[in-house]
Amino acid sequence: MRKACFVVTILLASLSVSFAQSWQDTLTVIDQLCSRYQPDRPGCQLSISRYGKLIYSKAWGMADMERQVPLTNSSIIEAGSVSKQFTAAAVLLLEQQQKLSLQDNIRKYVPELPIYNYPITISQLMHHTSGLRDWGAIAQLAGWPRTTKT
Repeated sequence: MRKACFVVTILLASLSVSFAQSWQDTLTVIDQLCSRYQPDRPGCQLSISRYGKLIYSKAWGMADMERQVPLTNSSIIEAGSVSKQFTAAAVLLLEQQQKLSLQDNIRKYVPELPIYNYPITISQLMHHTSGLRDWGAIAQLAGWPRTTKT
């Protein structure tokens, strides 16, 4: 659901540039699209910043249905898989600046990883072909096992 709201917002931003609609028109469309998130159902949180300044922030629906906690502008939400493409883009920028190579052994940057029978490269991580099974095991190396996240 959150991904849908994110995608819709990106599309709306593109449309607002294309059709030169006012900011208020854009906010009205965002509110209409996100109104489907009912107060008693899983929700969506959206914040928009421009030039480092927060210009819009709103939340709809529930953050935790089991405990009946509503989603608010200050709710902390794990970015999850949405972060992958931004991380990949940042890595590619670092490669372009010759600060790293996609063929680098990942242990150069994460020496805590076990030594495997073959080196794991940044490229393999980006393409999900490294053979590593689960991110939770890596997070646990840093003292952040899944069950401890809040």
